[in-house]
Amino acid sequence: MSSTPVPVRTADELCKRLDDAFRDAGFELGERSVDVTIRTASGDTVEKIAPPLFNEDQAERLCRIVEGVQR
Repeated sequence: MSSTPVPVRTADELCKRLDDAFRDAGFELGERSVDVTIRTASGDTVEKIAPPLFNEDQAERLCRIVEGVQR
């Protein structure tokens, strides 16, 4: 079974891609996604992508979009 290789992206590239996707879906964002490094309880450090904060209407809309894709 062959699999298609996944391109390696930097955290900055992923933040931009996520922000572009939100804008393409019609979200008007005042903030940008950011990459953060956190330390876990076991002492490991991991990188995470933090999307912009959403108001309640935007969160509801995002839920409907994701739920529609999952069906």
